Amino acid sequence: MKRTVLIGSLLLAAASFAIAATNARGAGTSLNRPTTSAVAIADDNFDERDSSRQTYALSPGASVDINSVSGHVTIETAATDQAEVEIIRTARTRGDLECRKFKIEASANRLRLDGNENRERCHNVQVNQTLNLRLPRRVNLDVKSVSGDVRVGELEGTAHLSSISGSAIIARVAGEATLTSVSGRVSVNLSRLGGGVRVNSVSGNVEVGLPEGANADISVRSISGNVTTDISGMSLQKTDGSNYDGRVGSGGTPLTFNSISGNVRFHRTGE
Repeated sequence: MKRTVLIGSLLLAAASFAIAATNARGAGTSLNRPTTSAVAIADDNFDERDSSRQTYALSPGASVDINSVSGHVTIETAATDQAEVEIIRTARTRGDLECRKFKIEASANRLRLDGNENRERCHNVQVNQTLNLRLPRRVNLDVKSVSGDVRVGELEGTAHLSSISGSAIIARVAGEATLTSVSGRVSVNLSRLGGGVRVNSVSGNVEVGLPEGANADISVRSISGNVTTDISGMSLQKTDGSNYDGRVGSGGTPLTFNSISGNVRFHRTGE
């Protein structure tokens, strides 16, 4: 009888574990905002955690500069004049959390966040960082040195992303867009051809959305994949083994792509 009860208990425990695992997989996390656990998934010992939330007023056309983040960066945008900043950090010990704190400089015309504070004193300390922001659409964005994905909402200003160890996604941008040294997929949609697009040194596929009525000249150099378009009337010509030239509309605004280890595809913005 005792043996029967023991076997029944073991079976019940196993079933409970399976249900819990299934629920955990089903819950998932939004692709738009990776969680801290996703950043630290490779090391289960990152049990110490701290977080902060701050709000800053920004003028239209303000600069937002983000530098050196050891994790994902998610930037939502809205019709607002407030910048909401959430910083989540995890580490192995509470002492480690004294390292890699964000240095924040804020004024009406500029918001700067640097996750590289105390680097010299904390040379061998690993701290995972997740940065979630909600910004006004009318800002100019500059993001550098991120060890994770960067996802950006709609911007009416410019967007410059460089040294990204992950995917770089821009929902829509009205000003110039530059993406350099990206180790992952690149996707950018243009709401208008404000200043063109420059994409350099990408290890992944590149997708570019162009608005209706766009007039642009296209130059692709040193690509290991193919260049394709879903846009009616766009011309593309392979000039030699790894170079392409093209035009949409009457030409004009430069769209340049260099050193792409993947494919490049053009489509209409929003499609």
